[in-house]
Amino acid sequence: MDTLEYMKLVCGILTVIITYGGFRMYTDRRKYIQEVEKLKAEVRDAQVNTRGSELDNVQKAMQILMDEIVEPLKQEINAIRKELGKLRRAVEKSNSCRFATNCPVRDELQKPEKTGEDYLPRQPVQRKRIRSDTAAGTSEHCKNSVSGRDTEIDTDRNRL
Repeated sequence: MDTLEYMKLVCGILTVIITYGGFRMYTDRRKYIQEVEKLKAEVRDAQVNTRGSELDNVQKAMQILMDEIVEPLKQEINAIRKELGKLRRAVEKSNSCRFATNCPVRDELQKPEKTGEDYLPRQPVQRKRIRSDTAAGTSEHCKNSVSGRDTEIDTDRNRL
């Protein structure tokens, strides 16, 4: 055998080895890609399941919040509304009370809640005096010292 034939034989053997290695590498790569895709699909499924379980947990937490906090607060608010309605009706009826002018409850309700430098308490309302008949001469003086009788003549130009 000649060197040329040896070279052909060596090249043939190398070609077979390289082809076999390349084919094997190609098939292994395909298996690897399939495995990676399968693992990616499993991760996506796990993420979907995790999101689903997170949503379930959030729904359970919201239900607990509604049952344990919101519902009792609603009941308490409704009870306060009923009591406020009673109080409102009582205050509306206080005007017809025989003690309406010096009512301690009304005075207590009209007291200011705030105190401090910037807060000016509300001044009490001055009650208007009812004038009697001007011809009878028993009229009372109002705050500008003009009697009901003097309003007809009005010499001091005091307007009411």
